[in-house]
Amino acid sequence: MLRYSLLLLCLLVSFPVHAKTVSPNCKIAYGYAPNVIPAEKQKQFYSGFQFGLKKAYQAFKPSETPCSSYSNVQITFKHGTTKNPLEALNVAKELTKESPLFIAGFPSSHEALLVAKVAKDNGMAFIIPGAVASDLANFSQNIFTTSPKRYTYGKSLLQELSKKYVGKEILIVVKNDIIFSIDILKNLQKANNELGNKVTLVPTYLDENNMIPANDLKKIKQGGIGGVYITLYPYISKLVLTQLLKELPDQSHIYVASAWSSTNLSYFKGISTKDKKRLKAFGAGIPPDNDKQLTAFIKEFEKSHDFQPGIEAVEGYEAGVYAAHVLYKAHKPTKESMLTSLHETKCVDVLTVGKICRDDEGYSTKKLRFFQLTDKGFIPES
Repeated sequence: MLRYSLLLLCLLVSFPVHAKTVSPNCKIAYGYAPNVIPAEKQKQFYSGFQFGLKKAYQAFKPSETPCSSYSNVQITFKHGTTKNPLEALNVAKELTKESPLFIAGFPSSHEALLVAKVAKDNGMAFIIPGAVASDLANFSQNIFTTSPKRYTYGKSLLQELSKKYVGKEILIVVKNDIIFSIDILKNLQKANNELGNKVTLVPTYLDENNMIPANDLKKIKQGGIGGVYITLYPYISKLVLTQLLKELPDQSHIYVASAWSSTNLSYFKGISTKDKKRLKAFGAGIPPDNDKQLTAFIKEFEKSHDFQPGIEAVEGYEAGVYAAHVLYKAHKPTKESMLTSLHETKCVDVLTVGKICRDDEGYSTKKLRFFQLTDKGFIPES
């Protein structure tokens, strides 16, 4: 018996048994609050994020980095259920208790600003699908958002409007009790000043019924307004749009944010073809239904989902791809290493726009463009 034991020992020495290496659990967190963007849209963002994360890993080469395998990645997911303005903050604090390597999600500017502070306080990276708030620049060392900065939107828009409406008035439709609406106005005013005030910005503040006040409407009827920019989401703007289409001169265009291009509201169908030509969206978002550039993305997405991707899924996908690169490149499974990887990840390839890059303030450098409303929805202008 002793002889057999010695023989076994010799074999073990000659042919060592390697215990299975336990790979690190590369846990990340994703969350949202439904008080600004409804849950249905939030689910599109999250589905896109999951798809982008997995899709990116399929193209990665074998590596010795700790999070180089998709099988090691775990997503901790939480979402809010109330309209509490601080719901995103509460969800983010709950997610940090899970000790993730970084946080993702919270796509509205309202959510993102709350969660960015949580990320900064915890020394973590924060990857955002879509938020544009200018104040996110205060957290530049911790964030990447797939959209350009709100000021970049404002300046790019004003550059085009200044060419078309030089010397004329541009009506800015604002709501006093909506922070992002006021923020858009301030950024437009700042951009206009930097560009030499070639146009005159005329704010009109909606009343409690979300309509243009009678005195302002009277001024609009009298003429002089070259164009209009509506700072609000489309679901708030039905009455305003009706007022403007009725009272503005036929040659005046109505400009809106890119969020409109992803919205299929029934009242759009009631707008005449003539008036649809007056309505233009502006932004970086690409409506999947009407852009040939997204054909490859749509085909790949629909293979694994039972619904068509909206613009929210596009933004989520881009954030997911970027998140995958941050994980893959990190040298250690720590939040500190992920933050370093965030800074080192400048550009990544995506199916949607070819390449998406992070600037020094943490925003995307995606190209901004105009979209024209047609009977088939918004389509990109050439």
